[in-house]
Amino acid sequence: MAAEPGVRTEAPQHARSDGPAAPPRPDGGDWIAGWDIGGAHVKLALLHQGRLQQVWQWACPLWQSLDRLHAVLAEAVARLPAGATVRHALTMSGEMADLFPDRLSGVRAITAALDDALRPTTAPRPDTATPATAAADTPDTAVSAVSADAADAAAAPPPVSAAVAVWAGQRGWLRPSDAAAAWDDVASANWLASAQWAARALPGPGLLVDIGSTTTDLVAWRAGRVLGDSRRDVDRLACGELVYHGVVRTPLCALGPQAPWQGRPLNLMNEFFATSADVYRLTGELDERHDQQPAADQGPKTVSASRARLARMIGLDAADGTPAQWEALARHFRQVQLATMATSLRQVWQRHALPADAPVLAVGCGRFLLPDLLRQAGLTAARPVDAAGLAGLTGLSAVVVPAAAPGATGPAEVAGHPPMTADERIGWALVALPAVAVASLRAQALSRPPAPPRPHATRTTEDARCG
Repeated sequence: MAAEPGVRTEAPQHARSDGPAAPPRPDGGDWIAGWDIGGAHVKLALLHQGRLQQVWQWACPLWQSLDRLHAVLAEAVARLPAGATVRHALTMSGEMADLFPDRLSGVRAITAALDDALRPTTAPRPDTATPATAAADTPDTAVSAVSADAADAAAAPPPVSAAVAVWAGQRGWLRPSDAAAAWDDVASANWLASAQWAARALPGPGLLVDIGSTTTDLVAWRAGRVLGDSRRDVDRLACGELVYHGVVRTPLCALGPQAPWQGRPLNLMNEFFATSADVYRLTGELDERHDQQPAADQGPKTVSASRARLARMIGLDAADGTPAQWEALARHFRQVQLATMATSLRQVWQRHALPADAPVLAVGCGRFLLPDLLRQAGLTAARPVDAAGLAGLTGLSAVVVPAAAPGATGPAEVAGHPPMTADERIGWALVALPAVAVASLRAQALSRPPAPPRPHATRTTEDARCG
């Protein structure tokens, strides 16, 4: 593919923002697809003229096979707007999957997979389903989250893909062929896309709390800039900005070593018997539309099956306790997760001297934990950003009001669920925020004249320090 304007091919400048950026130019080439390719999910956000049109999420167990990613990408590309020229922005964390011998190999493979998936431009579309019906076809594989302006794709030509721009954090945007040379900036940079988007969109100082299926990111910003020098996972783990806890995939044996049962502490069984999804099914907090990963035993994702899996953690069967007792055990695990997250949250908050009433943007499928997390951390004066505060932000404004244009569909639903409220539509966008963010950042970059490149700074030991 030919190089795209604004995609750097050599030592790009640092790309920190000093403030809000101008909106993307309203020309015919501003369809932008944002891709977040993780180890367990692929998320895709589609923007047009800076307005969010659609968000999808697919379960994609990348550790099993690269074929899993190829299959998801083929389905995802088929859902791009027919006949339109679409620019693509890629971020990732899937290079950490143990399918790859190292992270460089993962960056190469993921970048090449998306680049290859977008090359065909003449093949017929494999389906003509609207986003609303597509969401119901495979609820555990693909979830169509938000729709504001989805046109009828029947008998339309396939999408025409412009070049892929790879997000390299502080190094800016790269062509796929240059991503390997900057792999350490490309790898696991999806959190930085979300944080930069939040820093530009919301007045600072503030904090991003992204509680996902597997991990939690805690990132501070001030005056349009992401705070702290930690960029690699190893440094972020040391600083408390990366907490390897999520609300779906965390093994419960990681929440040990003990749990209370009928008045006495029991050592947990260090086996992959249950996950955090079982906990939040029993507390009733996990939206089943976000519950896309298989259970630990590959069994049903129901309340009764979750009780049985929790029982195995302490050497019992579900019949050995009452529903109330199993829920109490689940709430114990919930509290352990909250305490772990709260310790890191206080660490990040204090390091960056955030004011007591700073805004907090909660994203990810576990964002329901934020009120209790703030209380656990002793940050009761912090101000969670609500739906009203998000309505006018770049990329999210179209989510609030259903489409009124002739032939357009309203918010996409999953079969068996009631219509989503405006708050729920925004919530879906926030579940896939890295994809929304990387698309929005790309739109902003394309709206600016190119800046002269500055030499890329060499990492030093100073970069690994928290601060």
